[in-house]
Amino acid sequence: MFSKCLFLISAIFYLTNTGVVALFDPLPMGLAAGAALGLYKFDTLKDNTYCRFAECCNERSIPADIKGLQQDLDEHLFGQHIVKQQLIPALEAHFKEKGNSKKPLVISFHGTPGTGKNFVADKIAQRIYEKGSKSKFVRKYMGRGDFPLESDVHLYSVLQC
Repeated sequence: MFSKCLFLISAIFYLTNTGVVALFDPLPMGLAAGAALGLYKFDTLKDNTYCRFAECCNERSIPADIKGLQQDLDEHLFGQHIVKQQLIPALEAHFKEKGNSKKPLVISFHGTPGTGKNFVADKIAQRIYEKGSKSKFVRKYMGRGDFPLESDVHLYSVLQC
């Protein structure tokens, strides 16, 4: 990508020094230079424009405060030591290589009612995403509430978010 931009800049420099610049209108030349810069630094450009006002998949919208999550769970979650032992290392492994993960983080909690599944899911969302459970990246399904009829399993399997 850098070599393409370097080629474009050197071509523009050559044309301006040979007197051929009269063939080019300043507006398209400015647009071409802006497009080349935008392609070269697209992530930076996006982070400083669109992502300042909208939720994006970047460190500002997804701070991933794993240490804060561990502290929350230590202070507020009782009797679920297996969750603490398994969840924190799994999250740390997922967020260790930010930007390199191509797969979404999917966590499924199973258990009887009242054991803290939704509580833990809410704590995770609060500490990982800036908007918490309201983030566009969070999907929370509740078995009996979202999929009430066993006879409609064939319909549930084709539903999309």
